[in-house]
This record gives sequence, structure tokens and C-alpha cells, in this order.
Amino acid sequence: MNKYLQFFLLELRNGMEYRLNFVTLAIVNFFPVIVNLFLWRAIFASNHALTNVVTVNQINGYVITIQIINLLIQPCSVEFKILGEIRGGDLSKHLLKPINYYSYNLMTALSQSTTYFLAFTAIGVVLWFVFRGILITENIIMLLLFIVSLFAAFVIRFTLSCLFGMLVFFLDDISQLFMLFSNTLLFLCGFLFPLSILPDSLLKICKLFPFYYIGYFPCSIFVGMEAGLQDVLQGILTSFIWIVILITIYNMMWDKGIKKYTAFGG
Repeated sequence: MNKYLQFFLLELRNGMEYRLNFVTLAIVNFFPVIVNLFLWRAIFASNHALTNVVTVNQINGYVITIQIINLLIQPCSVEFKILGEIRGGDLSKHLLKPINYYSYNLMTALSQSTTYFLAFTAIGVVLWFVFRGILITENIIMLLLFIVSLFAAFVIRFTLSCLFGMLVFFLDDISQLFMLFSNTLLFLCGFLFPLSILPDSLLKICKLFPFYYIGYFPCSIFVGMEAGLQDVLQGILTSFIWIVILITIYNMMWDKGIKKYTAFGG
């Protein structure tokens, strides 16, 4: 465990050396947020029926928070890192080291997200003061549960990316699958719009998949869109169940993929 903590701290120090890049990236990524805030205000002005589902203050908080979550849980394009190391043969050097490949990449991605958090949160606070009335929960228990749900979201997103990257063990071309993967994340995670505006039947279907717990679920806790404590606890439990399922699938794919990789001289 200590060596993985060292990986985390080393990558964190490296990231802080380029903190200006992260601040610049944060500013660039929040321009679309400002556009979305004005867009949603226009939508609410023309469609008052939406206020029966979500309030203007909630949507303002949602748009800012979901963007922060989206950027925080992007695990440094780990799918392309894994893909490149498998195709280029660089995976072999990791196999020779006494480390767990999954844990090593997880610590690396987590350190980068920590650096992003410092930059993005600062920008988010500025926007909060600019757009007065943004609604966030003031319940300390909910805030703590939000942090737990955010960590679970990160691990789910990271593991899905690892699974996608390892497809190159078995498939020659995954470019089309990547487009499907990216578009699915945008829609089912709630990065395009709050899933609460969907019909109840579709919302129930979304809850059956891990994507729901990557974006919309933690964001809805933070802005107070979840119904109550019981629903939040149930959602967090479901998140960790998905983590166990996905890591199990990862281990199965890894074992089969490594056998194929070494059989071809990797």
C-alpha cells in the first residue's frame, strides 16, 4: 500500500509543477458552462413546465457541478494509455515490476484528479458568486455522502475506461466502440442534461446501469435533487456493488488478455 501512496504523491508533485496548465484548462472548460447557464435560463423562460421537475437554482448548481465532476473523474485518458502500452509492448515492463497494474494506474489517475480539483473548485466558487442563488445542499451528512459518491463515481469511471482499453487484447480496431462509449457516457451519465427531466420509466432504466452513478447521482446529491437520505444511501450501496462487479470483470479480462499477450511474445 505504501508504494502506491508514493506513486500518488509523486504524480501529485509532478502535476503541481504544471499547475498553470491546470488553471488554464479549468478556465477553458468553464466557458461552455457559462453558455449552458444562459441557455438553461432561456429554456426555463420559454417552458415553465420544467419548474415542476427542477428549479432554476437547482439547474444552475447542476450545470456547474456536473462539469466539475466530469473533469474530475476523467482518469487521465487511461483507456488510451492502456491501449498504447499493450500495442507498443510497453506493458511488459509493468509485468516485470512487483506492482498491481490496476492499482498503479488508479493512483496515477487519482493524483491528476486531485490537482484538477484544486483548479476547478476555485473557478466553481467564482461562478457561484457570479450566478447568485445557485442551490447546493447545506446538510453536512449529505455533503459527506457526496464525497463518498464522488469517489465511487471516479472508481466506476476509471474501471470502465480500463475495461475499454483492454479490449485491444481481443480486437484490432476499437475506434467505433470508443465513439459509442463516449456518447453513452455523455447521455446516460447526465453530462448533457439532468436525468430527472426524463420520464420516470426511462429514469428507472438508467438507474440499472453504472453510468447513472458516474455523473448524475453525485451531482444530484450536491445540489439537493435527491429525494432523501434513504435514496442516497441506497444509491451509494449500488455504486459500490457496481465497483465490485466491474473489478471482477476487469480481473477476468486481465487474466485472459495477459495470457494472449504473453503467448504472442509480449
